[in-house]
Amino acid sequence: AKVLTVDPVKRRLTLTLKRSIIKNSTADVSSYEKLETGQQVTGWVAAIKQFGIIMNFPNLIRGLVHSSDISNVPMTEAEFSKLYKIGQVLSCRVVFVNAEKEKLSLSLNLLAEMENKKTEEKWARRGQIHSCTVLSRSKSVNSPDGFIVQLDSTKEEAFLPLTHLSDHTSINQLKITHLQPGTTIYPVLILGKKLKKITVTAKSSIISWVKGFEELPKIADLKVGDFVPGYIKDFQDYGCFVEMGNGLVGLCPKACLADTFVSSPRDVYSEGDTVLCKITNIDTEKERLLVNLKHSEVGKQELLSGPALLKSYFSELKPLLSNTSLKPAGTLVTCHVTSVSDTWVNVTLNGGVAGIADKITADATLAPGDEVKGVVLEYSLTNGGVYHVTLDQGLVKSVEERGKKKKKVAEGSEVNGRVVLSTEDFMVVVLPDNGYRFGYAHKRSHVSELGGRHREVKCGDEISAIVHSSKKGERLLLSLLPPPDTLPDTASRKRKHSEDQDLKFDDIKIGEVYTVTVKSVKTLQLNVQLSKKVNGRVHVTEVKDSPASGTHPLKEYAHGDRIQAKLIGFRHSKTHRYLPITRTDYVRSMGEFSLRESVISSSKTRHIREDEKVDETKDLISSLVVGQEIPGFVKSIDPAGFIWISLTPGVEGKLWHTLTSTDKDEIEKWTERFTVGQCVVSTVFSIKDHKIDLSLVGPLVVDTKFWCTVKNTISGVGVKFQISNREYGVAPLTELNDHYTNTPLERFEEGCLVQCSVVDIPQGKPPTLSVRKSRISQRWKKAVGNRVVVDRIINTTSDLDEGSVYSGYVKSTSPTAGVFVTLGHNLIGRVLMKNLSDNFLKNWQPMFPQGKLVKVYVIQTEPKVELSMKRSDLKKGKEEKEGDESDDEQDVQRCLDDILLDKFQDSDASDHDNHEEDDEEEDEDEVKEVDEAPKITFTTNKSKSDVQTVSDSVSLREVLEEEQESESEEQEELQNKEEPETKRGKSFEKREKKRKKEAAEEELRKIEMKSSSILDTEDDFEREVASKPDSGTSWVCYMAYWLGLGNVDKARLTAKRALDTINYRMEEEKLNVWSALFNLENSFGTHEGLMKVCKEAAAVNDSKTVFLRLAGVLGKSQKYQELDEVYSSVLLKKHKRSRKVWCSYCTTLATQDRLQEARDLLAKALKSLPKHKHIRTISHFAQTEYKVGDPNRGSTMFENILNTYPHRLDLWSVYLDKTIALNDADQSRLLLDRMIGLKLPIKKMKFFFKRYIDFEMVNGDEKSLYTIRTKAQEYLNSKDDE
Repeated sequence: AKVLTVDPVKRRLTLTLKRSIIKNSTADVSSYEKLETGQQVTGWVAAIKQFGIIMNFPNLIRGLVHSSDISNVPMTEAEFSKLYKIGQVLSCRVVFVNAEKEKLSLSLNLLAEMENKKTEEKWARRGQIHSCTVLSRSKSVNSPDGFIVQLDSTKEEAFLPLTHLSDHTSINQLKITHLQPGTTIYPVLILGKKLKKITVTAKSSIISWVKGFEELPKIADLKVGDFVPGYIKDFQDYGCFVEMGNGLVGLCPKACLADTFVSSPRDVYSEGDTVLCKITNIDTEKERLLVNLKHSEVGKQELLSGPALLKSYFSELKPLLSNTSLKPAGTLVTCHVTSVSDTWVNVTLNGGVAGIADKITADATLAPGDEVKGVVLEYSLTNGGVYHVTLDQGLVKSVEERGKKKKKVAEGSEVNGRVVLSTEDFMVVVLPDNGYRFGYAHKRSHVSELGGRHREVKCGDEISAIVHSSKKGERLLLSLLPPPDTLPDTASRKRKHSEDQDLKFDDIKIGEVYTVTVKSVKTLQLNVQLSKKVNGRVHVTEVKDSPASGTHPLKEYAHGDRIQAKLIGFRHSKTHRYLPITRTDYVRSMGEFSLRESVISSSKTRHIREDEKVDETKDLISSLVVGQEIPGFVKSIDPAGFIWISLTPGVEGKLWHTLTSTDKDEIEKWTERFTVGQCVVSTVFSIKDHKIDLSLVGPLVVDTKFWCTVKNTISGVGVKFQISNREYGVAPLTELNDHYTNTPLERFEEGCLVQCSVVDIPQGKPPTLSVRKSRISQRWKKAVGNRVVVDRIINTTSDLDEGSVYSGYVKSTSPTAGVFVTLGHNLIGRVLMKNLSDNFLKNWQPMFPQGKLVKVYVIQTEPKVELSMKRSDLKKGKEEKEGDESDDEQDVQRCLDDILLDKFQDSDASDHDNHEEDDEEEDEDEVKEVDEAPKITFTTNKSKSDVQTVSDSVSLREVLEEEQESESEEQEELQNKEEPETKRGKSFEKREKKRKKEAAEEELRKIEMKSSSILDTEDDFEREVASKPDSGTSWVCYMAYWLGLGNVDKARLTAKRALDTINYRMEEEKLNVWSALFNLENSFGTHEGLMKVCKEAAAVNDSKTVFLRLAGVLGKSQKYQELDEVYSSVLLKKHKRSRKVWCSYCTTLATQDRLQEARDLLAKALKSLPKHKHIRTISHFAQTEYKVGDPNRGSTMFENILNTYPHRLDLWSVYLDKTIALNDADQSRLLLDRMIGLKLPIKKMKFFFKRYIDFEMVNGDEKSLYTIRTKAQEYLNSKDDE
């Protein structure tokens, strides 16, 4: 027997006689502490539960085998209960153990675990170094660009990002073209594995660091102060994350990125850049690191220093040049000049090898075909491989005299040299004092040096350096020394001040040159110090005379640099205003300095005065002309769509995002292409009101092509585009397509990008634009040829041929003059009434709405363009373009029939809508129960079957009415129980009168809008408002006229005039003007201005009506946050007893997909509203559920109301309409069966039967229609029997 447990207190032993436990050593489990993950143990089943099997082991140790760890195949409780029994001995493996909490997880899947363990031993692990073979290039949209490779040892696929091909960006670009499928890369380091995807790197700095350890270091092996190479993994606003070769990631806060101020980490680093970081803090428990990348902290380390970077650069470049026999630097060659450009001389070396030389070093008289001697400097793989040579004959002569003997240079010695070649990463230096040897120096002293003191080194510059490596057979590597501070002495009046001299304000004079110390580098200025008591700044526009576009001049400077600057003025340190020369407040004065060579060398004393901002703006703008190029610097990027560009310390311009490029893809990513402080050489696009608009695509002149955003579409007129921040243009209907269509505005959505061409720039009006492909792209026009029918561009009458047929758009109509048709952007023709049709037309104006596409026949072109739409003229005229002529468009009688049919449908729809409108509008004398049946309407179509259906329905109604008349006695008895007929009749008459009045007003408003559309000058509108001073429509059209010209202030003044002019009794007209003013402030003003106008309107009008109109304006513009504020702070507080307010807010929330908030609103509404308004409120919320929510919930709400108020005919009608709209015929029939089964007065039952018959005529068949007619007759017979 074998002892399992011992209980000394109870003096009890537990033994077992099972041989599988006695003879098995894996059953000897003494404690939780001695168990290890992966250990095999033997125990017995204690219990079988739904979640798994509980195992017992000696010494009261228990563990759980979860159901997922019982087998490879998922098993249920019933399945593994049949396989295992309580007391059965099983061998299992430890998956997890926690001795403190006495928790033990086990697994019975031993075979799979052993196979997985063997497989894991073959898998690649983090920190291993392998060789790999390139399989393919990966260019996925959702993943970084790189190569798919296969590890040679494990045959696993891995991903090698492009940024991890090398530590050097230029080598990365070379390797991209060099690496082909099948190419072997060695070595690569396994960075990690995520989602079964292995990531590797070929960065030599990280691989060398990992090779220095026998085992991959963990976080416990690191200590504060260690220097570790890594790469930039990710960016955040507060800093960036650096990943190291051991997989650990450290955070570098923004303050630790550089010794100078950094506004954004992306300004100084890119994702994948190699860095050297210093560990400053270690959190072992959370495995978090804080690192520092400052040059002052890591710049003294040999790792990733300038010479080390250069050494690795040439080491990685060597395999790429393996098939090339190179000439070393200093080799004399004979060059044949092939071509000469402004900056380079292209030559051919012996053997036909291409070469290139800087023109500065060559003789100015060189011409193609000349032969000249040169010296090889370096070989470059760019452009298919080319030698860089120098044609400096003085250097060539010195190299010839030196011969093959090279003077030895000791490592560590200081040498002086001259730059003969400057590339992106390094420079080639000739050492005259050391036998004209050639050395190589990196432009950065360390990888952490962001700006680099020698980034702008040019050929011919003198430098000093320390010899870093001078081994025989290898390149001579140099480490550059910082340039000494020198003072220019070109002018006698420049004074040199001692560094230790303690200058005071009394000693400083404007116009003098001083040596200042850089205290900090900001994005737009250098903060400098002249002495202990005198501080100042150098604005970014005062650094260089002609900065290159895309550069950051301030990055060339670092903290502690000593520079020469000219004092040009003073400004106040707190108010930032510039001070006059006669300043007295020295305590708060800051010096304004300039580094521009033209300013320093100028003999004139330019100083900034107190009124500098005003004067300099006027002077600069007066000197600028449209199309002039001017350098500036990005001050800020506004997400609204523009960039502020600083042109001088006091003058700024705006660069609209669509004017930053001619490439649509670049425009969509405009925020990523610009950074604060970046130099931008732009063109003056336009100047208005002393405000400058800039452009990178050219000035605003005729035939200029650029991208615009659609501001809005103007029905019947065209499309309004936003060209720049202050410039708008209009594309008329004739300039929207090369092939005119009936719906030219359909494809233009607000905010979309469209390429436009400037057609005309009229004086005092917006530019005329065109989006015709034939104007924008000549290549498209040539490619298309005659395959597409194109409406010819018509500019003048000379483009018209008398007797030809053209297409155009209706501009306006006049009762006396006829129809005016637009044929071109500035050419309009007239069609007299007698030329509209071959037949007499009585009511012809509705046939020609503004913007309708028509065909016209040219009668004459001089002195005025006279046109005709007669069918006879169109047939005899020549077609200007090919295509089938539509008889429907030319047949006037058919147009009249269509208009009549439209009116018939509109009248039916309006009757149906009026029923719902009555249910929605607020009425002070609300009737609690409505017995009046609404008017029955039909939706009529053009088909003959529908016409027959209508006639059948009418005949049935007549039968029912006759039957109802025979029951007059019963009706009189029922009427005694209902409201008096006279009361209902008066109420109905009032509603009908109100509807007719509103319809007349709407018709009058349409006529006014049509007449106003003909007006196109300020004088025309002034005459219009003078003749109709109380017409709100005329005033609103006048406002729209000013907005079309981009003059918002004039539009505001027009609105104020209208409100002062319109008679105080015309409340509705004034409200229309107020609404237009709301839209104006919402689109072109601020939210504060909008609320101010709204409060003014509420003071002189009904407050509820005003704020509801404001809510409508905010809702249409999707400003939901401001909309919620209006409802919560005004409407639901001051007008909480108004049903219309609650229903409006419900609709607003539902349209924003905030359905739950809309549902919660009902309880609040019922608490605030009077009881007699509850039914209609609940009805509105139920209808909202049908529209945007859950129809079942809406049905439940209607059922609850109708259970309480079964006699409400209006509720039944709305409930039925919503149910039919769901297109569920069975559900609709069930509801109709309930309705005709109610015991209601005969008038209401008549309404239900009518609705049932109408429904079956549309959705049923003859049998179902016969059935309901039979039921109607039975109902009438039953009433007759009673």
